[in-house]
Amino acid sequence: MRFLADSFNDKNENLGCPSTAEEVDTFVAKLKKSSKMNENELQTIQKVFTKKN
Repeated sequence: MRFLADSFNDKNENLGCPSTAEEVDTFVAKLKKSSKMNENELQTIQKVFTKKN
């Protein structure tokens, strides 16, 4: 089994469910490296996670 990514940011903090712009950027970067998602799919995830109510 090959390790693709973990849930920690550069500060060794667990992202949990990313909510800040910085956390979402980190999450999307991990998805980009570890999945076959295209740019449109990644942008959709970024928009949904940063959506303010």
